[in-house]
Amino acid sequence: MAEALVPITLFAMIFGIVAIVTFYRYRNRQELQLTIRATLESGQALSSELLEQLTAALQPQHNDVRRGVILLAIGLAFVCLAFLIGKEDAVGPMLGFSAFPILTSFAYLLMGYFGQKSDK
Repeated sequence: MAEALVPITLFAMIFGIVAIVTFYRYRNRQELQLTIRATLESGQALSSELLEQLTAALQPQHNDVRRGVILLAIGLAFVCLAFLIGKEDAVGPMLGFSAFPILTSFAYLLMGYFGQKSDK
């Protein structure tokens, strides 16, 4: 039973992190909707500039770059872990596992680069 505790804990942590992030995104969007609804019910007009500012607060422009840097750091951490373990049986799978966040980070960094380029 003790051997199964480590993978169960790992997947529970991943699920918990995803659940917390999803909950806070939902709550922020709900608060934005309530703010807009209260403004409209009070009879005030919403300008397009104000709506753009409110929605930009939910989606920062450099979000792709941030995600890319974080995923790159996670992937490099797995590469370091693979070599720190030092067992030949562990290095290959760990390097293969680290390829996923590293390649995903490159995609996010490219999207961030081209997104900033198109904003200009």
